[in-house]
Amino acid sequence: MKKILGLGIAFLILTGFYTASSANKNADMDLLLLPYQKVMDNLSEDLGVPFYIETKNKERFYNNVKDITPEQFEKMLIEEYKESEADIINDKSYVTDDAPYDIQGPNIPNHNGSVILTPLEENS
Repeated sequence: MKKILGLGIAFLILTGFYTASSANKNADMDLLLLPYQKVMDNLSEDLGVPFYIETKNKERFYNNVKDITPEQFEKMLIEEYKESEADIINDKSYVTDDAPYDIQGPNIPNHNGSVILTPLEENS
């Protein structure tokens, strides 16, 4: 009985240490990403487009940007945004004469075919 109680206490102590170290790792990653997150927050506000980092991708994101400055990161995001915006404006494949709200597959990742959207009517 004492062995079971001792193993249970040891398990709880180890679980506590693991949880604490995991929380520290997440806090450290958040601290490392702070300058880049500030850039994304500012651009989100200025451009009206949400920029964010998914929690599961924080470490991968950091490994991709750790060698560039926040200023370089900001320029890169702005250039990518402008390129994306130009591509959308120049790509008319999602609008057809019969279905002006028809979105073709190339604009929807991992989708083949089209999705017909119907505008909602206003109720008076």
